[in-house]
Amino acid sequence: MSLSRCAPLWALYVCVCVLSIGAASAAEPPKQKSAKDMVLIGDAVCTKCHDEAEDYPVLSIAKTRHGVTADARNPSCTSCHGESAEHARKASDKDRPRPDVTYDKMYASVPEEGRVDRYFGRFGKGTDTPVAERNKACLNCHQGGMQMFWDSSTHATRDVACTNCHQIHTPHDRARDKETQTEICFTCHKEQRAQMHRPSHHPVPEGQMGCSDCHNPHELQRPNTTAAKLHITQNCGNCHTEQFKSYIHTYHGQINRLGYAHTAKCFNCHGGHNIQRVTDPASLVHPDNRLKTCKQCHVN
Repeated sequence: MSLSRCAPLWALYVCVCVLSIGAASAAEPPKQKSAKDMVLIGDAVCTKCHDEAEDYPVLSIAKTRHGVTADARNPSCTSCHGESAEHARKASDKDRPRPDVTYDKMYASVPEEGRVDRYFGRFGKGTDTPVAERNKACLNCHQGGMQMFWDSSTHATRDVACTNCHQIHTPHDRARDKETQTEICFTCHKEQRAQMHRPSHHPVPEGQMGCSDCHNPHELQRPNTTAAKLHITQNCGNCHTEQFKSYIHTYHGQINRLGYAHTAKCFNCHGGHNIQRVTDPASLVHPDNRLKTCKQCHVN
């Protein structure tokens, strides 16, 4: 092909390059905090009122993962609370409507004896915003890992909101701390609280274990299902390593292609929240009680 014939093609190529460069330079630059933003990008419309004088520590979100502005995945105030235009527009607190999405304050602000009614009972969970809408703000980002099966979990089907347990505007989330998460769980799980005060128990009250060491609250299944029993038994092996190795080589722990072939699990004999030991006369594994224990399954 002659140079004269190539010229139009080269001209077209140069035009495309120039247009591409121009479009790239005109593209919107990455969002940056304005001079008036205090913590999050675009928070000025909120922090003009919700500042250091706020009773609830709103600005403490800067000390959490949600407050890392260098992480483009992090939300803004409106990502969780909605645009709330009317809330921001009203100058007086007297007639100011609430934000579009509200979560109310967390457990620390409510006496222990009133928490169930406040969050799960007749008081409408402390806010007019439906649970699904509150949880949506979290699930927009938190969809994998431990939260993967949240929608089918026991807590989700019973209208538990993420913020019933988790705190967002604080660097110390009690639900993620072994020493404090049990008080959140025991708010509803009263029977397990009582069991933890028996002479033989896992070191949960002592703060050495948390409920989440054995249970994943984001995918809680009915405890009597085979999958749940297997999951909890495998968790026992995380600490009781030698006992678990011994278990999987016995009749009750044989493995086939479908997983564990038998349904007898650690807690069927040893208990779960109150541990039953060989030295305890009332224990299922005490020599005087073993025949009765075995006959739970081996009826013949």
